[in-house]
Amino acid sequence: MEKIVKVSRVRLDGQGYDRGGRYFGVGPRLFHFEVEQAFYNDESGYMRAHSYQEARNHFKSKGYKVLR
Repeated sequence: MEKIVKVSRVRLDGQGYDRGGRYFGVGPRLFHFEVEQAFYNDESGYMRAHSYQEARNHFKSKGYKVLR
């Protein structure tokens, strides 16, 4: 079974808030990920990375197929 993860960037303002007003702090870019698994509950979360490619490579190195 192929593992699939969707990765998308979360835009933050200069003070670390997203468009909905949720606070994430400042630092490297923030990405949201959703792991799709057929037999388990979907898993999702946030991660910091300097670029989309870095976030993508994090999951690819673990054997995931990465989608936007």
